[in-house]
Amino acid sequence: MRLDELPPHARKLVEAKLRADNPAPIAHAKRDVCDGLLEEKKGARFSSPCRVTFVSVRKRLADLDNLCGKGVLDQLVRERVLQDDSPEWVQEIRHRQVKGSPEETTIIIEEL
Repeated sequence: MRLDELPPHARKLVEAKLRADNPAPIAHAKRDVCDGLLEEKKGARFSSPCRVTFVSVRKRLADLDNLCGKGVLDQLVRERVLQDDSPEWVQEIRHRQVKGSPEETTIIIEEL
């Protein structure tokens, strides 16, 4: 799912968190969060333990210790995409970056 397909309030929060967590500007951010995020949900989309992978395409690579997706994970919990961001539910977090253009970040969530 692309960032511009998120509800406006969710998109603003995710963009703000990404900018705070990432010193490089995000020109064309897109999110592969999950199918049907815009639909009404009674429960979380992912209701079993999962792995979250952040894949960033950047013109200039960042130091690995500067990569953090905490704000994005918090927002995914608020939007009920993830049940919780505790170690019981998010068992693995990966960060990858590739040099390229346009700059974009993709979030991949996989059930374990």
